[in-house]
Amino acid sequence: MVVRGVYALMDLITQSTRTLSSFNLLSEQIRFSINSLILFRNKQFNFFLSRRLPMTYVVTAHCNGCKYTDCVEVCPVEAFHEGPEMVYINPESCIDCNACVEECPVEAIYADVDLPEKYQEYLEINADKSQEFPVISEKSDPLPTARTLDEIKAAGD
Repeated sequence: MVVRGVYALMDLITQSTRTLSSFNLLSEQIRFSINSLILFRNKQFNFFLSRRLPMTYVVTAHCNGCKYTDCVEVCPVEAFHEGPEMVYINPESCIDCNACVEECPVEAIYADVDLPEKYQEYLEINADKSQEFPVISEKSDPLPTARTLDEIKAAGD
């Protein structure tokens, strides 16, 4: 509704100031900005709508090759799924309780709003892999390749 109102206002400005090219240029810049914003918004919502619910917490690369399962033990809704190299959070099960974040010894879990840019791909990875692998609800031994947080940070990961 607001967008239609902005377009109508831009059209009025454009019609009444046809001789002033600067207003036309400004109108085109505004129109481009609005269209860019709409496109960006639609891309963001389409991803989330395709998953039915927005992901609240995301397991990232720090878990890969480690698979500490301290986080699994504290999850009240069994939102974790166990893959061969790491665990994943199911966005449809996660209730945004934050219990898992503090339990992860390698700081691999982020809220979706705090997810660093370099880990954005893990939003979709968690959503896809959680459908592929079984639920895990009990703590198990980490993988033999598991690294500590200090080792991960020293490696620059």
